[in-house]
Amino acid sequence: MKGDPNELALAEELTSFTLKVANPIIWHDSKAGWPRRIYGGTCFFLRFADGIIGVTASHVVESLQHETALNCNIICQIRTSKPIDLASLVIASCSKQDIATFRVSDELVEEIGATVLDCRGGWPPLGSLEGRTVTFCGFPEAERTAAEPGAVTLFSCGGFAIVDAESEMDLKVTYDPARDEEAPWAPWKKPLGYNMSGCSGGPVLSHGTHNGLQRWFAIAMIISGPRGKGTGEAEGWETITMRRINTIRPDGTIKHEDSGWLPG
Repeated sequence: MKGDPNELALAEELTSFTLKVANPIIWHDSKAGWPRRIYGGTCFFLRFADGIIGVTASHVVESLQHETALNCNIICQIRTSKPIDLASLVIASCSKQDIATFRVSDELVEEIGATVLDCRGGWPPLGSLEGRTVTFCGFPEAERTAAEPGAVTLFSCGGFAIVDAESEMDLKVTYDPARDEEAPWAPWKKPLGYNMSGCSGGPVLSHGTHNGLQRWFAIAMIISGPRGKGTGEAEGWETITMRRINTIRPDGTIKHEDSGWLPG
């Protein structure tokens, strides 16, 4: 990246923090030979008054449940955790919103060294985000390799984006490799058509300053992007859709359109 040294230092700080917040969910057949196929998505953790809640896309949980139903040898992990039964930890899952939440123990956080976003006293995220800069991060399936027994190498995908459009449910950002910069930690710039499958559930954060201090705000998660088809939606750019998470209640349940809920 090129530019003002202070701006570059801030960019590295914000994107590196987002990378720490993102956690890969992986599952694989424990009886398969090596190298074996590694499936999964991405998640992140939010802390509320009554505990820690994991957030991911509901289609990630549904895919895991489908594979587990077909194959009893499937094991699931979050980052470097011991095998976990993610389905048994689910608090709520809404296919229409494509959001799922699950219980997270302090022991799991400590085991994998996770960074938890503290949302106590500042939930739900409100207000317009169009034109704001956000950071995001996920772990593409295409960049998960298991080259030797017990060892999986993961590469992340993420960086900065400007919210080009918003609705009650979604944020839309565009990726133009000729215009946009990758995160400083990214090993290479992603081409158009880069397959983002596996990034679903990855955190999207907005940033600001308060009393001279940098603050972050969990606002959304990655829900869809290019899937390796080789071309953009329009010449020269791609669209990434990010799902707002303001329908998640502090207890992990999810507010539906036909139910009323007032924060407080």
